[in-house]
Amino acid sequence: SNEEDDASEPEAEDTVVSVPIAASPKASSEINSRRIIAAYVQQVVKQIESGESYNTARLMRELRLLELDDLDLEDAVNAVAATLEAMPSIISADDNDGGSVYRRRSKPAPPSPTLKAT
Repeated sequence: SNEEDDASEPEAEDTVVSVPIAASPKASSEINSRRIIAAYVQQVVKQIESGESYNTARLMRELRLLELDDLDLEDAVNAVAATLEAMPSIISADDNDGGSVYRRRSKPAPPSPTLKAT
């Protein structure tokens, strides 16, 4: 019965081909690029929380080394920057090169919302 399945498969494929974007190699390598960026962001956050500072130029340099095929370098940098800016433990400021610099907040962010003023 396996041979019968094989015979009917090309028809099924024809109907599917135009539909799923996720099946295309480009999409899967894009998903892979996103995973790499997510891992990179975690690494950057750890470095910043340990006292290092990162600026846009450094992010660009390091992301370029990751050689992400399908992702535009600028998009990758913007994605990382947006994530860093959203983190309560990190502050960003403008640097002299027209980019931003990211540092650890000198005082740790409040651990829980219970400290909010009422």
